[in-house]
Amino acid sequence: MLLVCQPIFLPESGSMLWLVIYVAPIWNADGEAPLYLILLHDITAVRQPVDEELLRSGESPYLIFALTK
Repeated sequence: MLLVCQPIFLPESGSMLWLVIYVAPIWNADGEAPLYLILLHDITAVRQPVDEELLRSGESPYLIFALTK
């Protein structure tokens, strides 16, 4: 199974950073998932124009996050 989400992380600089996080279990012969493969993809350049437009219109960062779900 592959799970995908787009959380907002706020680094110390205060700027918005958008990441897509892919999480996939790595199964062993016993059918257990002792390891997970995690890939991070920075999509800030794609999301930045959308975020700036929503912020200019007065929308809150919480609403921005809710609209992406």
